[in-house]
Amino acid sequence: MNGLIAFAEVTGAILASLGIALALEWCGLNGLMRLLPAARPNSTRGERQ
Repeated sequence: MNGLIAFAEVTGAILASLGIALALEWCGLNGLMRLLPAARPNSTRGERQ
């Protein structure tokens, strides 16, 4: 029984660390994407390409 509890603790720690890592990666990428300049449409002056 102690082995099962230890296995559950290790598995929970691994899953929690993966969740935290994915959340931090998403926050970092989202922040970087917000820093990029917005794309502007080329048709503001009525020109065709």
